[in-house]
Amino acid sequence: MDPFREFRAKTVDEAIHLACQAFAVEREELEIDIISMGSPGFFGLGAKKATILARLRPPVTIDATMDDVSPNEETTAEKRDDIPSALSDEDDSEEDIPDAALSPLPPEAMEHLTSLVHRFLLPLTTPLCGQAPTLRIQQEPDGIIVRIEDEQHQGLLIGREGQTILALQYLLNRMLAKAWREAPRVQLDAGDFRSRQIQRLQALAHSLAVRAKRSGRVQATGPLSSFHRRVVHLALRDDTEVRTVSKGTGALKRVLVCPVKGPRRTP
Repeated sequence: MDPFREFRAKTVDEAIHLACQAFAVEREELEIDIISMGSPGFFGLGAKKATILARLRPPVTIDATMDDVSPNEETTAEKRDDIPSALSDEDDSEEDIPDAALSPLPPEAMEHLTSLVHRFLLPLTTPLCGQAPTLRIQQEPDGIIVRIEDEQHQGLLIGREGQTILALQYLLNRMLAKAWREAPRVQLDAGDFRSRQIQRLQALAHSLAVRAKRSGRVQATGPLSSFHRRVVHLALRDDTEVRTVSKGTGALKRVLVCPVKGPRRTP
């Protein structure tokens, strides 16, 4: 796997942009670790640049269709299905199963999580909002949602294409994991960011399904979190002409949209 390269700029967005230019790829094709958010300093004094580490994500190898199988090759009933056997080495984790219910935190754990979220997130968001924003922490079927309520500064909190709020979410989860080993991952929301994300993912899922059915080949999303993978799974759950499966390692995996094909006919 390629080593990480360091990039520095005034803001995290600019550092990511530099990384994209250096690797000549889109943001989704990079694995990024935010080291420092940077600081503008006081009238330029003591300013610190944002620092990130970036490298290319490993390619996803996909055995595209059953059309590539030799007619003389023995094929089990399972292999005649729409998902190539090459995809079965890393099955969906429990978090990816659409109907899997997430266990709610007991009151004591929720109280502890709430305290940690306020402790870690407020120092990150107060400089953006000019004052400490209101944080509403709720357990929902898809996990723990932390809503940052500051209507005046929603744009700053979300950032271009959601990069600021996603960076904040990343930092918050890293800090939570260090402070509490059993801490669940949390998702940040501000304004209508989360709902717009879901709508875009649903549109992407249906678009990939159409392409998969037309081409007869597997289509893939970019790397997604467990929540975003679940959105894709659910969006296509009732489409009997495709099947979805997650592929990859680590927290971010891709969702493959595989066309359902009937048993091969012997000519």
